[in-house]
Amino acid sequence: MRRVTVAGARSRWSASGAAFVACAVAVTGAGTGACGSDASPGESGTDVSGDGGATSNAGPVLDGGGSGDGGGSSDGGTGSDAGSDAGPDGGDGGLVEPPGPTTTTTFASSLAAGRNQVCVITTTGALKCWGAFQAPQAVAGGTTWKQVAVGGYDAFSQCGIRSDDTLWCWSTTSPSPAQPDTSSFKYVGVSASNRCAIASTGALYCWGNNNVFGPLGTGDTSPRPSPTQIGSDVDWKIVRPGKDHTCALKTSGALYCWGWNAFGQIGDDTIDQRNAPVPVDAASTYLDVDTKNVATCAVRSDGALLCWGTGLTTVPAKTPTTVDLAKDWAKVRISLSHACALKTDGSLYCWGSNDRGQLALPVAAGNLSRTSPQRVGTDVDWADMAVGDGFTCARKTNGHVRCWGTNGAGQLAQDPPGHLLPKRVGAAGEFAAVTSGPNNVCAVRKNGTLACWGVAGAMPTVGVASQVPLTIGAATDWKTVKQGYMGACATKTNDALHCWATGAAPAATGLTVSAYDVGYWHQCAIASGSLYCWGDGIFGKLGNGSNAGLTAPTKVGTDTWSAVATSFDTTCGIKADGTLWCFGFGISGIAKVGTATTWTAVEQTAQGQGFYGLQGSSLWHWTGATTPVASGSENDWIQVASGAAHVCGIRTGGTLWCSGDNSYGQLGDGTLETRTSPVQVGTASDWVSVSAGTFQTCGIRGSGDLYCWGSNEYGEAGDFTGWRSTPNLVP
Repeated sequence: MRRVTVAGARSRWSASGAAFVACAVAVTGAGTGACGSDASPGESGTDVSGDGGATSNAGPVLDGGGSGDGGGSSDGGTGSDAGSDAGPDGGDGGLVEPPGPTTTTTFASSLAAGRNQVCVITTTGALKCWGAFQAPQAVAGGTTWKQVAVGGYDAFSQCGIRSDDTLWCWSTTSPSPAQPDTSSFKYVGVSASNRCAIASTGALYCWGNNNVFGPLGTGDTSPRPSPTQIGSDVDWKIVRPGKDHTCALKTSGALYCWGWNAFGQIGDDTIDQRNAPVPVDAASTYLDVDTKNVATCAVRSDGALLCWGTGLTTVPAKTPTTVDLAKDWAKVRISLSHACALKTDGSLYCWGSNDRGQLALPVAAGNLSRTSPQRVGTDVDWADMAVGDGFTCARKTNGHVRCWGTNGAGQLAQDPPGHLLPKRVGAAGEFAAVTSGPNNVCAVRKNGTLACWGVAGAMPTVGVASQVPLTIGAATDWKTVKQGYMGACATKTNDALHCWATGAAPAATGLTVSAYDVGYWHQCAIASGSLYCWGDGIFGKLGNGSNAGLTAPTKVGTDTWSAVATSFDTTCGIKADGTLWCFGFGISGIAKVGTATTWTAVEQTAQGQGFYGLQGSSLWHWTGATTPVASGSENDWIQVASGAAHVCGIRTGGTLWCSGDNSYGQLGDGTLETRTSPVQVGTASDWVSVSAGTFQTCGIRGSGDLYCWGSNEYGEAGDFTGWRSTPNLVP
């Protein structure tokens, strides 16, 4: 994600990082968790039930459980250059969205959503799915279905029941259904790695990973490769597997939950893990229930809406807690970060995170989240809803489906699914430097202005998001920029270094630098050959021999340095003699790495899992102070940039090559295939800069044209295809 080169290297552009003084003060002596959410990227999407909705509908019924766990990337051909603010007075075009389609051809009787995919059963009983980088496509054409459930990325994490009561499961990327059991079933629910189904007899069966929390309910934590009966009861009605816990309703309305309970998400007033079903609120009965990784929500028989666990209640709760005082609720669905609920009058409400427009509110300051249900428009003909990670889909009583929120993997069935090839951002020849961060991108224009787009990261105001370049301030003398998890640093044309946290304006550090980098919670820079570090000091990553944080740049030793790279918990740098040194997690003091004296560049990975570097023109990789190992046999690299699990580099002749994980199209080769050896990005031979974010990549060619590809979940692609905050018809 960050790249630092020494003087004399062909290109000095690019970098990204994360760590800022504002955050460092908060976490000094307290570890990194105090600076922001470090919740696990769990799988917690949902599906939607077609029975028990506000309005009854003839035709197939859907009521399957599902869980999602992440985002995706997508791009489309609409407005790729529209809204770019080419000068210092440019506007925030990211808050203006192009109109959606005006026609629809999909008429659904039910729908379900998972991590980044949506499936619907049409009014003719056909099954159709989209998202997960796939355009809308039929599943097992020629068959008819009565229920479907959508999970995450794991194999066979999508399941459905056909009209003949047979159970079938398939993977997101290869929709070839297979039967896990030949019995008759009436209900199925899935998470990313676990599945449960209710047989026609009313018996409950679960199978899958079961991990260490026992979400299958088998009484242990051993995996089950095939459906295994849970207990001996035969009166189960609904089951909702989450990432690590599961809840189910009996025909009597009795509610049971089991699995992980660290946040009270089981609802039994404890935080004890439960490997088998336990009753929840035994004095009450329930109409509906849904789960995510750390929360559960349900509708009680009296119409009350309740949640427990953490994330969807104003305070964490270990027992069912009222979300809203009204008692006219009919159904609820929850995802990793937001929830939606349907009332008996057909009105729809959502609450939780709105960072990608999933609440149907503009992604703008003051709208990043809502702690109480917010009505979606004024319509009263909603019949179903499905929520995935960062998006929502809902069905009207006439069968029309509308979706809103992130379109990172084509979840909205709008625009081509997948930003798999480089696509120009802004005007031709506009940019001089670029940096990719976890959720956004920043770049310096040739006119010296600084622009950012995406969500959080280096955005100047908390809650501001933009799907096109948004000018930061009025200065016209910016030279380079590097960003991180919650902020950025940049140099002026006189090499004066300025840094800022999300929501703050760039502030001078007092340093005139030749190199710098931004980690997750700390920064380092080289001024007059001396190395300075500041921010969070946990693990000794500031090189001062302690875990204490520093609020201002502080000199590290007396040596002369030429390059530096900062990761989540470690710092590595190159001294003037060409030797490589690291300090931080698992390292005693400032330790020399290997014996080579020919290091010319060092670059940390986007998620702090190690470092890449150049010895002369060959590429090497290492973690901490371990001995570097060669990455491939090529020896003509002149620049390298690393993302979470992919690496890109420019070779002699100006060609650009990438390898590693390609789940979001971040390698730019037009596929989603992981590459163990470098593949060329297009045929251009005039690349001068490359920057790799967590799951996206951006590069600048000799003409000044800026291109981005890979994840577009947060609008990183710089066009209008990242999200939509208004319900759009599914074509």
